[in-house]
Amino acid sequence: MFSTKGSLSHEFNENGHIFIKGLVDKQEIKHLEKEIELVLQDLSQKELSDSERDDFSKGFLEVTNLWTRSETIRNFVHSPLLAEVAAKLLGVDGVRLHYDCILFKKPKSNSTPWHQDQVAWPLDTDNTITLWLPLNKISEKIGSLKFINGSQKFGELSLRKAIREGLKEINYGCLEIGDVTFHKGWTLHSADSNTFHETRKAFAIVYYADGARLTKPKQNIKQDFYKFFPGIEIGGYANSNLNPLLYKE
Repeated sequence: MFSTKGSLSHEFNENGHIFIKGLVDKQEIKHLEKEIELVLQDLSQKELSDSERDDFSKGFLEVTNLWTRSETIRNFVHSPLLAEVAAKLLGVDGVRLHYDCILFKKPKSNSTPWHQDQVAWPLDTDNTITLWLPLNKISEKIGSLKFINGSQKFGELSLRKAIREGLKEINYGCLEIGDVTFHKGWTLHSADSNTFHETRKAFAIVYYADGARLTKPKQNIKQDFYKFFPGIEIGGYANSNLNPLLYKE
């Protein structure tokens, strides 16, 4: 049983993000990385090309729902411990899986622009949270994701307005294998460019509160995000076969 010990929950709710050192066993992460590489080898060149994120940064690879392609990845993504941490940080009694994804930033690739994940998600809840972890050590120079403290309290928010509000930026610096960060769906965040000759490999799992429903498309939402809820009509509970309940008190 994981305990947020009060202070962690308070910090998360105040800042919109949190760093937890050594939450995951290093060997488990190394095993996960090897399995992900095997899955990527099985993907066609077209699938990989379709997963390139030219809108965010050249040389940025994002592939989602790897858990559907590997039992090993499935076991990791469905981890009761990680889901429990997510639920306790959100202060809800249950969470479902939205999707998992790799976030591979190739050498010499650009920085990731400031953004809020929640803008794109067709859910009627703000109780969304992303777990982000490195698959290889991230140096002090590259650092973790960068966050804007307290930005989640404003809903949709531009970086310019965040600066006007006096909100501060934070970066957790060097991340070891096994370290994780969590951030809320409305938390402004970005990532520095990869100036090294090695790919920066990260893995993310997105959760949302059990009981959420699908909403109509927001103004700039990509229709692609409805693929994570197959067979669910707008207004229906977001509980498709791709959204298993991962934790319930």
